[in-house]
Amino acid sequence: MRNCPVCNGEQGEILHSQRLVVMDDYPLPPSFDVVQCSACGMVFNRNSATQKDYDSFYERFSVHQNPAESADGDIPVWEVTRLQNLTEITANSAPSKGSRILDVGCSSGGLLKNLVFRGFSNVVGVDPSPVCVAHVRAKGIEAYQGGAGDLPENIGTFDLITLTGVLEHIEDVHATIASLVRLCSPAGRILVEVPDAIRYADFLHSPFQDFNTEHINHFSIESLCNLMRQFGMERFREDRIEISGPSGLQLPCLLAGFERVQEQPMNGPWMINKSFRHSMQRYVNGSREIMERLNQQVLHVLTTSPEVLVWGTGQLAMKMLSDTALRDAKIIAFVDANPIHSGRSIMGRPILLPQKIPQGDWPIIVTSLLHADGILRVIRNLDLANPVFVLQAQQQPGSSLHPIVRQIP
Repeated sequence: MRNCPVCNGEQGEILHSQRLVVMDDYPLPPSFDVVQCSACGMVFNRNSATQKDYDSFYERFSVHQNPAESADGDIPVWEVTRLQNLTEITANSAPSKGSRILDVGCSSGGLLKNLVFRGFSNVVGVDPSPVCVAHVRAKGIEAYQGGAGDLPENIGTFDLITLTGVLEHIEDVHATIASLVRLCSPAGRILVEVPDAIRYADFLHSPFQDFNTEHINHFSIESLCNLMRQFGMERFREDRIEISGPSGLQLPCLLAGFERVQEQPMNGPWMINKSFRHSMQRYVNGSREIMERLNQQVLHVLTTSPEVLVWGTGQLAMKMLSDTALRDAKIIAFVDANPIHSGRSIMGRPILLPQKIPQGDWPIIVTSLLHADGILRVIRNLDLANPVFVLQAQQQPGSSLHPIVRQIP
């Protein structure tokens, strides 16, 4: 089982144990423990998965190879705002306009494109997806296929390396940072953006939304500093920001910059935030309350029909199949608009594209709290006659759950 990714400690306190019902060909374990390291305070997922398992997952299941840009090159407003903020911080962290900058996990190159527009011409992108690399190169920007722990050889050194939305996914955090430090110039810097774990409870939209099979490292600023100090790097800036996702909901992020200040690594004493455990427990308790509300709503739907269609195959659906009455429902099929899931199955039930929903009057349970509005738009466009139940995280005073398909604007 996995040791602490920051200090390699073996002892820790289990804060939450998560069980899921996953797709039948899912390469990651269907359960994990969220553990706080007894030595340094880092919070992380502990399971039996190897880096090979994660590589298989991102190769076969990741949606990141489908960039946020649409076919005509436009970027959604929520992504534009996020990239603008990230570009500003990155530009201010670079030593000069002539700095050589590497964006690890560059996706379709949005950040790199913005930096070029700001006058930074010596930029390079790396991404594991060949589709993303092709998008970046189409913008006239140098890019290579590779991962954070599998960087191309002879790529050179850099004055600034950006790692945004990556480190929370990495199984071997030490090996990744070690490889990046080797690419730093003598005065090189590394800019890291991760979800801000100490603020999870303040941005709780869906139960255990941050505890999932993909986000396996839950950093506080102290945990990041403890990690980077082992490579002789100290913090030079810290930004706590909120970003909007496709649903418009705000999510907390921590963005920290580090620079080399000494050659000798520091392996302690560890910086520990004593309030980290309390904030995590508040998050766990709040998530359990929401999950029980969802359970009561599912029970209500099942009184109208024991047979249902389940719309959504994401992390919440997999948790609800384990932790709510949905596990006992007679599920006709699952529905998901993401084509990479089409043809797969859960518990032997097929996953269908919305256009393939069979004829019938079965109720549809929408198992996404973060993307319900988009799903309702699809249902409206398909003009489905099924009663549709959208789950609610917060109980409205005097309200009960009813089919709302006819109320879609």
